[in-house]
Amino acid sequence: MKLQHKNYTLYQHQGETCDFIAMRDRAYIASTMGCGKTLCIIHDVDRFLQQNPGKKVLILAPKSLLHSVWEAEFNQFTPWIHVSVGTAPAAKREAAFAKPADVYITNIDALDWLAKKPPGFFTDYDYIAIDEATSIKNNTARTKAAQKIKKYFNIRRLLSGTPTAGPLIDLFYQYLFLDDGVSLKTNSYYKFRQVMMYAKQNGPHPNMKTWHNKPGMEQVVAQWVKDITIRYVLEEVVNMPPKVVAPYRYKPNAKVELAYKKMLHQAELQLQSGTITAINAASLTTKLLQIASGAVYDENGNVHLVDTQRYELVLDIVNNTPHAVVFYNWRSQREFMMDLASKRGIDATFIDGTVNNNKRKERVNDFQAGKYKVIFLQVKAASHGLTLTKAYTTIWSCPSYLADYYQQANARVYRIGQKHRTLTINIEAENTLDGIVYSKLNGKINDIDLLNAAIRANRI
Repeated sequence: MKLQHKNYTLYQHQGETCDFIAMRDRAYIASTMGCGKTLCIIHDVDRFLQQNPGKKVLILAPKSLLHSVWEAEFNQFTPWIHVSVGTAPAAKREAAFAKPADVYITNIDALDWLAKKPPGFFTDYDYIAIDEATSIKNNTARTKAAQKIKKYFNIRRLLSGTPTAGPLIDLFYQYLFLDDGVSLKTNSYYKFRQVMMYAKQNGPHPNMKTWHNKPGMEQVVAQWVKDITIRYVLEEVVNMPPKVVAPYRYKPNAKVELAYKKMLHQAELQLQSGTITAINAASLTTKLLQIASGAVYDENGNVHLVDTQRYELVLDIVNNTPHAVVFYNWRSQREFMMDLASKRGIDATFIDGTVNNNKRKERVNDFQAGKYKVIFLQVKAASHGLTLTKAYTTIWSCPSYLADYYQQANARVYRIGQKHRTLTINIEAENTLDGIVYSKLNGKINDIDLLNAAIRANRI
């Protein structure tokens, strides 16, 4: 069932979402990727502004979504609402917020800037929405800034298809922002963690421990937050085509295997010494993943090619599918794959942090129109807000161990508007960290745990 409005049509689950949040000052839209959460907020903002003339709305979102998603969809669906978008530098953002508008849109990093504003700045505001709300799940300066300014907004909305990648503690600061801890029964991070989780020691040092959910606590939290949270699963509310997720395992050649084992030996020595820290553990796991993928960065940022085996494999898969999306982590991967695509006569484009909003939109439109057979996407720059339903296949050229990014990225292809059966391929080199990372994407990943797992795997 669909609900027709002046400039757009809501699916039934979207209409029910709009009704749910309209009856609440505080609400979390936690529907899975592809369900159309943005349009629900736009509809709600339109209702709010009609009922509260003269009031202003603040929307915070990842920088890559400000123009391409939020501004574009306000202009498309509610062109009578005046929107102003502001990003860094400070002078540019100040100018955007000085313009007369109903809705002000800025990137999440602007929270620090907003927290420094005097109370008078917020006089006309009463509605705030944060897209990709997991950006405030940790106790960072950004999260503290969000907690500081929330008092100026009676209407608070959060959006994310992945409120937690596994650990229940991810929810604490998000719901603290929404309702000051009322739904979670406490405004203390440590009390909430103590009730919901237990610690597991993974080494001799006090900081070598991980936190795990106590059995059954997911259901407890779900009951606590159900009055202010609405969640739909795409496949349950829209008749979607089938999707398949499959590993593609291959044996790395001698060059890669030798380089990988050398780096793994260094990691083992550091672990045995007991001097390893979270910082150098992260560096070692990154280098292991880079080597397995075919190229590694040194301390000066220079790229050293190990072998093109992985990149050739990606292009082989691309060549055998009508249209594909390929995710990558590092610039060197994109450069090698784009070069191979050119040599093979495959039409390709890419999106990373260097591509401006106009170019992003142009490249997405061209891909959707069939101009390109493949689009290479840097995970952090392009896992949100893009619709790429022209693709049949999503290829992970190497794993990302940001679980929420992984899930969001897969939803670029599998979303409303997709007409084809889709395939997600996780490429992994045998006996490397690749498979271990993929296997842990449903939970929080600790770099020291990964190193220990990688060493154990190579002793079997």
